[in-house]
Amino acid sequence: MRSASGIQYFCVFMIIMIIASECLYYNIIESRWRFPVLSMINIAFLTCAFIYGHVFMNALGSDLSFRSDLFSHTAIAFSVVTMAGIGFRYNRGRQAAPAPTKAILAIGAHPDDVEFGCGAALLHYRKQGFATHALILSSGENGLGASPTPLHNSRRREAHKGGEVMRLSSLTILNFPDCGMTSRRDGIKSAIEEAIRKYNPDVVFTHNNFDRHSDHRMVFNATVEACRNVPTVLCYENPNTPPEFRPNFFVDVSDCLDFKIRALQCHSSQTRKSYFKPELIRSIARVRGNQAKVRFAEGFIAIRAVLGAM
Repeated sequence: MRSASGIQYFCVFMIIMIIASECLYYNIIESRWRFPVLSMINIAFLTCAFIYGHVFMNALGSDLSFRSDLFSHTAIAFSVVTMAGIGFRYNRGRQAAPAPTKAILAIGAHPDDVEFGCGAALLHYRKQGFATHALILSSGENGLGASPTPLHNSRRREAHKGGEVMRLSSLTILNFPDCGMTSRRDGIKSAIEEAIRKYNPDVVFTHNNFDRHSDHRMVFNATVEACRNVPTVLCYENPNTPPEFRPNFFVDVSDCLDFKIRALQCHSSQTRKSYFKPELIRSIARVRGNQAKVRFAEGFIAIRAVLGAM
């Protein structure tokens, strides 16, 4: 009778240990649960294992009680070996998993240009593992009316808040003069070339050559020259874009459009303008989605596009 009871305890012990090991592996390596919860679960399993181990040995008889200590040592050794094995598999998995190798650079003349033109696409590709970087060439001081200097205005803070919503890997804001970029072509081109060397992007988003804003057209021209070795260059639209803009490349942003709207709402100093209304932004995305045969999309004119880069 005692041996049968001992066998039952032993089986339960082994089942608990196996569950604890697999729970630890799948939830650390697969990242399905957070560590505090995981720790409590595994501590509970291992505690049960030790309790059942002692009960198992005691069930074999008091004359074999010395085996209880032997069992405890064996259980500890088993746990250490299990943890070491899991650590080995984890490290091997980390070595086998390549770091993100693809990057996107979005270029805008002013704060909010990137959000309007490709904000949802940036988040879409960020979710796919791309590194996403934004380069804003001015702080948009003219958009505030009277502002003391380009370095001190709320639009810089708003841009960083919008970047957080889009989960950008980095956001850089430079100090070229708002509405005065036409005389700074060489400097703008050099700044874009520096960003390309730094981030080595596979894809660059920028303004289009139809835009009515002189800063936007200047940034477009400088980008095309600076991106001569970038595989994919896509031009986005914004509120200053005329009807001549006819996209030939689309990104399905059905799952990210609400975040684009949230990012734009971060620019609170500008939201009084009619083109910031969420229903207008959603309508444009609906039109582009209809053209692309999806629910919502952002549309671009491709200077060139390599599908493998996306």
